[in-house]
Amino acid sequence: MSIVTNQTTELIGKTPVYQLQNTNIYVKLEKYNVGGSVKDRAVLGMLQAAKEQGRIHEDS
Repeated sequence: MSIVTNQTTELIGKTPVYQLQNTNIYVKLEKYNVGGSVKDRAVLGMLQAAKEQGRIHEDS
């Protein structure tokens, strides 16, 4: 399934997973991870929390 978006945050945490043929082995295709870093989800969570707390706004 392809994801087409103009919002990078919508792609965080959606690294594709591929099942190798005739096995029960799954591999994550980190090459296709937008940020290339596991820190992306943590940063997104921090930004969302700060926004909910009123510490930052859309135009911050």
